[in-house]
Amino acid sequence: MKIEDKLILLVEEAGEVIQAATKCIRFTWNEDWPGYGVNHEVLAQEIGDLLGIVDSLPLDKEIIEKYRKSKMQKVIDWNKQWKTLKT
Repeated sequence: MKIEDKLILLVEEAGEVIQAATKCIRFTWNEDWPGYGVNHEVLAQEIGDLLGIVDSLPLDKEIIEKYRKSKMQKVIDWNKQWKTLKT
């Protein structure tokens, strides 16, 4: 498969993650839809599909891991700051 084809799949899967995450927000995390599934389970499935495409791309995995950890730390820091602001 050409890199361009993988990038198209990446974009499509990212869109499906967005859609599934939006359903979790709009209709609740645990909502179970006939023919669709439980919102958070569908989100997990779509993230798995996205990660499968990411893994197939010729990307530097060290860079990905560095930025993944950095993002996680930013979320932790933001959450601490938000709790301080709310009190």
